[in-house]
Amino acid sequence: MASDQSPHQHEPRLNTGPQYQQGWGFTKQSPIRKYTEPAGFALYPYIAGLTVMNDPIAIAVQHHSSFTSKPWSRLLSTIDAAILITFGSASESQAVAERLWSFHNTVAGTHPDVQHYSANDASLQTWVLACVFKGAEESSRRWAQPLDDIARAGLYQDIKEFGQMFGIHPSIMPATIEELDNYWESMIEHGHLLQTDASRTMAQTVFRFSSPRFPKTLARIGQAVSITSLDPRLQEQAGLYPTKRDQQLARVIDVSMRQTYSRIPRRLRTQALPWSYVTVRRQVAPMVRKFSARTARSSSKAT
Repeated sequence: MASDQSPHQHEPRLNTGPQYQQGWGFTKQSPIRKYTEPAGFALYPYIAGLTVMNDPIAIAVQHHSSFTSKPWSRLLSTIDAAILITFGSASESQAVAERLWSFHNTVAGTHPDVQHYSANDASLQTWVLACVFKGAEESSRRWAQPLDDIARAGLYQDIKEFGQMFGIHPSIMPATIEELDNYWESMIEHGHLLQTDASRTMAQTVFRFSSPRFPKTLARIGQAVSITSLDPRLQEQAGLYPTKRDQQLARVIDVSMRQTYSRIPRRLRTQALPWSYVTVRRQVAPMVRKFSARTARSSSKAT
């Protein structure tokens, strides 16, 4: 039962924006480049669903996000931003961080259940980063190779750096992987999640996503692997119990991925594939900008 005083009844601790510093970005040896599996994007519903279990985030998404009306645009823009920040040049990474911070400044408001919310609230972004870490860890466990203690610690330190790029002060985020694990347990056990109708509704919407604009087969696969990845406590709190069909489909996907994807050398999976995306994007981006500018000029003349 929820307490009368929600843990989210507080003024947002707004971050200060991208922190430009020497050595911005990640190197080829960075754990985030070595251990983040491209296949993890199949767990996008898992990561997105976990984030909206946090009540202020759920309310912000309800009022500001277009993911239900434009699922492809939302998914592809998320993938694009994640790859550029992780594998792009310093200038590319900075541009993405600046753009996202500016957009997040427009996502703010008040609500009776949480008083104030803001997408640039550093404490809420800390939860998002924790969900990203859990998604990366789960995709490795399911389809590649479980991360050992050293890999987990290294990956988390890079995700902390990821957060600092957006202006989250290090003192706000859990300092070590052990503190992150404790933070995660506390969020689940102590009534910090799924305390409002908004978060429970959004969790159901994300994990059981359905849209005529999105192929049913892909949605079904995403649902199966995401719901079966959930901590049983969260399944119970959200009312998201995997069906027999979910469990059967998830087993089929897991077996198939271990027989195919996991046999691809890690360097090709985690290095060559995202680098190829960045290279192609750099070649295509100027043409897209020219086309957009030409379209804008034509529209201006027409009006």
